[in-house]
Amino acid sequence: MSIKCLKILILDSITVGKTSIFIRYFNNAFFQNNLASIGIDVKSKDFSFENRKVKVDYIDIAGQERYRSISTNYLKGADGVLLVFDLTKRESFNLIDEWVKQTEENGKDNIVKILFGNKNDLKDKRDISEEEGKQLAKNLGCDYYEGSAKTGENVNLVMDKIAEITYLICKDEKKDDSLSLSTEKPKKKNKKGCC
Repeated sequence: MSIKCLKILILDSITVGKTSIFIRYFNNAFFQNNLASIGIDVKSKDFSFENRKVKVDYIDIAGQERYRSISTNYLKGADGVLLVFDLTKRESFNLIDEWVKQTEENGKDNIVKILFGNKNDLKDKRDISEEEGKQLAKNLGCDYYEGSAKTGENVNLVMDKIAEITYLICKDEKKDDSLSLSTEKPKKKNKKGCC
């Protein structure tokens, strides 16, 4: 079993703070007037899981409509997706269903999903309750976290957690593949497996 690289997409609609999460995680910084993503940004981090070195590529794709076809292509090879919404904007929360639909139509069957509510530092502007976030995550069959790119709360936690869960799912998938005792030639799958 060898997993060398995992790919995790960070998906959201525009202005929910996905790029700020990306910058907070990789640079431990926050810029108040951060410009919206243009195109794609890929950064990697090395992890050690069960004494195995694993490289994780985090892919930030711009949330604007014109970049949807790019995210569709990247979903085909993704092992995990972090679905981000803005706790102060109901519209961004409602759009999560659209991102999930796109993920289910274009991603692998076992793609790992985590839901993240950003901007929990803006308590007086909050529009989505923690209970609503938890219920949506339950409906999606995934974990739910809240945090803030501005303060850094739970950003490292959720980015590391999705890497770990993705590794465990992919490891089990590879183990299942290697235990197959069938003498038949494996059939080609429409959707790529892990890595």
